[in-house]
Amino acid sequence: MALSESVKVYSQFAHPLLMWCLLALTLYAGYTGWKWRQVRSSSGEEKKALIQKRFNIKHHQAGSISWH
Repeated sequence: MALSESVKVYSQFAHPLLMWCLLALTLYAGYTGWKWRQVRSSSGEEKKALIQKRFNIKHHQAGSISWH
């Protein structure tokens, strides 16, 4: 199966771009997971403030993107 030159050029650009996006998403999921761990280990007013930021939901959503 022969591919046209334009398809070859765009596919060579799309793959690294996709990999960088997946790396960024992985780092974001790691950050939100780390923040959720801080929420679980904190107490008092600090915990209330961190819970409102919903790091657990953001972490779950970032991790679920790769499965859809």
